[in-house]
Amino acid sequence: MRFNSVLKLVLVFVCAVALAGCGGGGSSSGGGSGAQGTSGTNSNGGVSPGGNLTPPGKGSNSGYLGIGTAFLGQSPAASSLPATSETQTGNIRIRSSGDWRDPRDGSHSAAEVVAYLKSFQTQENKAAAEQEREPKKIGTQEFEIRESKRVLRLYGATENEKELVREAVAEINTALPYNMRITIGQDLSRQIVDLTEEEEHYAPAGQIHLHFTRGRSSWTTDDYDLNTLGIGGVAFFDCNKTSCATSGFVFIDRMAVGSDKENMLWVLKHELLHAYGIVAHSNPEEYPDSVLGPILVDNPGNKPPIYLSIDGEGLLALTRIPPGTHLGDLNPSDLGNWTDTGFHLLGYAPLGDSDSFVQFGVGWRNGLAKPWAYGPKPDTSLQNHLGTTGSATWNGALLGFSGAGNTVAGDAQIEIDLSSMDGDADFTDLEYWAQQSHPGSPGSGQTWGDGDLGYSIDVSQGDYGEGFVSTSATGDDPGSVSGMFVGANHEGATGILEHPDLSAAFGGTRQN
Repeated sequence: MRFNSVLKLVLVFVCAVALAGCGGGGSSSGGGSGAQGTSGTNSNGGVSPGGNLTPPGKGSNSGYLGIGTAFLGQSPAASSLPATSETQTGNIRIRSSGDWRDPRDGSHSAAEVVAYLKSFQTQENKAAAEQEREPKKIGTQEFEIRESKRVLRLYGATENEKELVREAVAEINTALPYNMRITIGQDLSRQIVDLTEEEEHYAPAGQIHLHFTRGRSSWTTDDYDLNTLGIGGVAFFDCNKTSCATSGFVFIDRMAVGSDKENMLWVLKHELLHAYGIVAHSNPEEYPDSVLGPILVDNPGNKPPIYLSIDGEGLLALTRIPPGTHLGDLNPSDLGNWTDTGFHLLGYAPLGDSDSFVQFGVGWRNGLAKPWAYGPKPDTSLQNHLGTTGSATWNGALLGFSGAGNTVAGDAQIEIDLSSMDGDADFTDLEYWAQQSHPGSPGSGQTWGDGDLGYSIDVSQGDYGEGFVSTSATGDDPGSVSGMFVGANHEGATGILEHPDLSAAFGGTRQN
């Protein structure tokens, strides 16, 4: 598209991630300025934060699977959540806990988040000194992420790369409100990003274009050094208003990144965050595990399995800070009513005669719900165990929070046709109660929405186990479902549901 000439010209920022520490050798590449510029196909909210089955954990947890935040490779035993209240609904025990600081979800205080955000200015000052230039004063107008969700479109991606993109996007979405998340749209048929000043073309507002290349000859900017793995940038326009329309781009040199999936995933998250709106680097000396440092850390696959951690906290905080605030002037009060503790709901049930459990839950903190699901990996596939005819049904409960933070609960049922490996996820008798409250007995709350949600689902075998995702709504329900089967003999089914007004987890045990 050609930009409207009346729109204010602002700098298009280009940030790169380099080799040093991200696969060996080389030096870092700081954020540099690019050219001047002006400024999904999925109606169900795009890539769900739990849209990927996590791999089996390490060590003693190697036989477990998880969906959602914080629980990759870590055992969220039911006993780890201190009980404020505990009741039983059907076959599911429900526990709630208030004001709990969960070390597994990257909780940070307002002062810690502000210190992290200020490190962007520290890193900019350091980079400017190395480059013998005046440092830019980093302000929240350079982090304008208050627009609606971005549509990500890919060019040149292999199927394996697309899967890693989905995983990276799912992780980024864990830190964002539903209406600000990244969705994945149709692939690009050609490279259409052009950052030259002579031709003012760019990705349309609200889109991010991600290009996988072999080498860098087709990149539209030379603002990188020889060790660069990828670059990401964003264009803003009309930024004097309270919000900006944005578009972004990413280029990744698959040859430079190499075949290591963890390295590629790290680079993807780094560059996508730049293209989303975080157009600077964190200080690697203060935050060596940050995905937004100017260089990829050594051995990213060995880093603590927490979704984005401080980067995710910073991303959420940037949706709350008043526009135009300079990072160097930030105070904890600028984050509003920020807390590092939250209210948590947990559901669990024993699987068969074993001492293992299906476990699922959701935490509410700083206006954002983070659902998760966890359980032991089955010994074989669903059809190998249950056959290829008939159906199987799992009954249980759903727990979650509405967009306003009200507790929501109801019944959950997963039914699979074993011959076609598709089925239905139905959630019924949905009720809500006051914010940060334990779910009451059935019938004691107020009806949430019209009281039910339904989705058609499809089962597929992934690298780490069998999962199911929603393919469509059985009625007119928006949202998406991501789930998995757990237990040696598929005794349990669990997962998460993301809806414009509900973030929830569900789980149940097999009835036949």
